Amino acid sequence: NSNATLTNSQLNIGTSGTWATGVLSADAGSTVRLLGVDVNGVGGLLMTGAGRYELQGGALRNTTLTFDPGNALQVTGGAILDGVVLNGDLDLTAHNNVQVELRNGLVLNGTAYVGSADGSQYGGIHFYETQTVSGTGEILFGGSVHNTLGIWASETTVTLGSDLTVHGAAGSLQIYYGSGGFVNNGAIASDGGGRIDLGGNTFVNHGIVSAT
Repeated sequence: NSNATLTNSQLNIGTSGTWATGVLSADAGSTVRLLGVDVNGVGGLLMTGAGRYELQGGALRNTTLTFDPGNALQVTGGAILDGVVLNGDLDLTAHNNVQVELRNGLVLNGTAYVGSADGSQYGGIHFYETQTVSGTGEILFGGSVHNTLGIWASETTVTLGSDLTVHGAAGSLQIYYGSGGFVNNGAIASDGGGRIDLGGNTFVNHGIVSAT
């Protein structure tokens, strides 16, 4: 097992490899930074306490991350989540153009914040292969029109699961390269006083699309 407890301190993890099931506990005065790691999980990692958990580049693969309610994985540099189950929040608001690449799907049981609420920072979730974003969570666009869910590879289809909600103030679902598209089995709602654009070559809706 991989266990650590932090009190008013900082833990930098800059190596790659494999982690086993374990617990990281960080109080409000502590920070855990994953610095350019390439980690393949063979079990789940429970991240407890009110500390800050940052992913600064690198990749997390084939693992389950669980946070205390209200806490988040803070992405501060371009990073990859590959086959991850996220029981908690994902924060893409640290600075302009914070982005995460998804591979082999994401199970999101929390909120992914794409861009800051006031529009001062924008973020993106990028897809380079066909996959599904599922779970009972939500993707919440902040106030910038530059917030995106973007497909960047040809012949790529991204399916949004039946229990997933994409909503917020401003952003878009876009195809930036080649053919492909989005399939919505959940809910997409422009409900934050702005506009959400559904662009690209193909958008197939089996769920709910609304604007309020």
